[in-house]
Amino acid sequence: MLHTTYHKGQQQTGKFKDNIRFLPVPVGDLLLDYLVVVIPLRQVFLRQFAPHAVISPYLWWRDGKVWADNRLTRCMEQACTRASTPRLHIAN
Repeated sequence: MLHTTYHKGQQQTGKFKDNIRFLPVPVGDLLLDYLVVVIPLRQVFLRQFAPHAVISPYLWWRDGKVWADNRLTRCMEQACTRASTPRLHIAN
């Protein structure tokens, strides 16, 4: 499960809404492995070469910047096309 707070009118109202999404079990397992194993191991390696460097807290970022809103959608669409699987939608 992913839990974030978001509301498209948040800048005007200053209020956020809960945004809860459930991942398929295999995807959730991969995400958990990434968060628990890969990121800490990567930080260990990074500290050996750059002692003061820190990995971004964001899952999807590059060169210190968070991905644009539609970039993950485009990547998922391309991955589904390459894998010849049905296109994922927000409702999935």
